[in-house]
Amino acid sequence: MRGHEIGRRSPPILLGGTLLLAAGLRLWHLGAKPLWFDESWSAFIARQPVETIPRLLRLYDHLPPLHYLLLNIWVGLFGTGEAALRLPSVLAAVAAVGATFFLAERVAGPGVALLAAALLAVSPFQVAAAQEARTYPLITLFILGAAYGLWRGVEEGGRRFWVVYAGSLLLAFYTHHFSF
Repeated sequence: MRGHEIGRRSPPILLGGTLLLAAGLRLWHLGAKPLWFDESWSAFIARQPVETIPRLLRLYDHLPPLHYLLLNIWVGLFGTGEAALRLPSVLAAVAAVGATFFLAERVAGPGVALLAAALLAVSPFQVAAAQEARTYPLITLFILGAAYGLWRGVEEGGRRFWVVYAGSLLLAFYTHHFSF
């Protein structure tokens, strides 16, 4: 095999390994520590009837409802244990590692993309955020999706990338005020 053929096959394998590393770090001892106050609040809100969640947030938290509504569905399916409550954040954080790769690959090529994904995979801050039942990994994923859609929309045009951009940004707006 020639060097450029190996190079074309390597990124998917290395990205898969990076995603496995990211998942492993985020799943390690996921349910070992008790919920802290903000996570307990997320769990409390998520256990409420769907129609009550926006009102509770408007009165007491002032955060957009998307994370809590998704967590409500998740809790209904998987329960309220520490690991179960934190798993959606883990999934969003691992998806953000993949999204980082795809955005960086468009901007700077596969080598930089692998480095960016690997750095995010081992980032202590991102690992810690992924192990909490809070909105931050989800907003990270949505903002990366919006950046990818914007980049592709400007670079190539086409309605679908603008839809990705607008849809991801809208999801981010309904997840946390930081997205504004």
